[in-house]
Amino acid sequence: MYKIEPINKEIADSLKAYELTNRAFTNIALTFTKGNNDLKSQLDKKSIEERTLYYVSVLDMQVLNGGIYQFFSNYGNQYDAEIINALETIDRNEIANAFKKICTLATKEFEHVKGDYDKFDKSYYENDMSKSMDEYLKEYILTNIEAFETK
Repeated sequence: MYKIEPINKEIADSLKAYELTNRAFTNIALTFTKGNNDLKSQLDKKSIEERTLYYVSVLDMQVLNGGIYQFFSNYGNQYDAEIINALETIDRNEIANAFKKICTLATKEFEHVKGDYDKFDKSYYENDMSKSMDEYLKEYILTNIEAFETK
């Protein structure tokens, strides 16, 4: 289990976007010992704000690390609806729409969709360069600070 780090308005304001997002993500305090079904049941018990942060963060980490192919290799289509809702919640509708389209291709052979995956990744990276997902998430956390506050 990770150590819960304090978050309040003052701390959140003082942290860089990626530091705050990482701290809030870690504070969700999920355990990863029983597989994805157990993880989903743990997430269902969290607040909508925590779930939003979790789903956007997972997509962002996976895409930035290895592209949308890595995301689907690790998660399949298990969280599609939740990720779309989370992206829409933080007003990342362009990415949500692109993700909706790419989700329909996840079950196809990689060589048949590689160009579509590359196009998604390129668009995602370009969007991320103008303002990182962590910056959008920091705004979301600050707007919903009561859901993320810890002692």
